[in-house]
Amino acid sequence: MSKFRYLRYIFRYLGDPEVSFYKKLWIFVVVIYFFSPLDFIPFIDVLNIIILFIALVKLAAVLEKYIAAKEKPHPANDGVTIDNVEYKVHDDD
Repeated sequence: MSKFRYLRYIFRYLGDPEVSFYKKLWIFVVVIYFFSPLDFIPFIDVLNIIILFIALVKLAAVLEKYIAAKEKPHPANDGVTIDNVEYKVHDDD
């Protein structure tokens, strides 16, 4: 997925009244922590990088679910997905 598409959906996610405040709060906490001059463990910048990486992975997963819930299904498949189908292929030989 394009990074610009994620940026667009971040703002939609943060502004969506259907998403609870607590689900949005962790994004603000990570941004504030990252730009804050205070560190929980001083002189270890690796911790900041690890926290940012974990936050970005979590944000990507959250946005994927949000996008899937908000986007309309393609009209060709009418939003119907069939999962867990068992089948066998028979050879005509």
